[in-house]
Amino acid sequence: MKDKYNHFMKVRRIEYKIQRLKYRRTALESCLLPPAIRYDKDKVQVTPSDKVSEIVAEIDEIDRKILQIITQNARKPFKDVAEAVGISRAAVHQRVQKMFDNGIITGSGYTVNPKALGYNLCVYVGLTLEKGTMYNTVSEELEKIPEVVESRFTLGTYSMLIKLYARDDMHLMDLLSNKIQGIHGVANTETLTALDQRIHRTLPIK
Repeated sequence: MKDKYNHFMKVRRIEYKIQRLKYRRTALESCLLPPAIRYDKDKVQVTPSDKVSEIVAEIDEIDRKILQIITQNARKPFKDVAEAVGISRAAVHQRVQKMFDNGIITGSGYTVNPKALGYNLCVYVGLTLEKGTMYNTVSEELEKIPEVVESRFTLGTYSMLIKLYARDDMHLMDLLSNKIQGIHGVANTETLTALDQRIHRTLPIK
């Protein structure tokens, strides 16, 4: 009986080591080849790295020139972009639309200073979830809070990192205590208040 028990424990230890090795390998691959995470109704799906490479491969030299111009000034007329790049205005429009459709350009529009609307605090909150599988459920609840403007699924200390704006300390306390910490699946929160922003830019187009 004792021999069977020892054999069982030995097998369990080997299984545990194998699981740890698999976890470390997955974590290392995630760091070396960061995937694109997207929502799904039932689970978090990860776009393979080769799919990300396909998107990058679709950008040619003309697309890069267009991106260099419009990321610096999104209001620049397509007529001026066409003259700078050396193609027709219709071709610029078609290329920009294609980059929207392929997810290369993810948005456009005006940026409003939050302080002009009375939101004086910019806060980052690290969320620790009870289970990683609760990510979608928690994300859906966070979307119902208009002050939350950004969220990320992360590796490391937190399960998620969100960005929000609050009018003052009392407003922040209400958001944390009565809304975010009350979401089913959120086990713990850690708040980081931003005092100043010096860098805000897009990635260089080369």
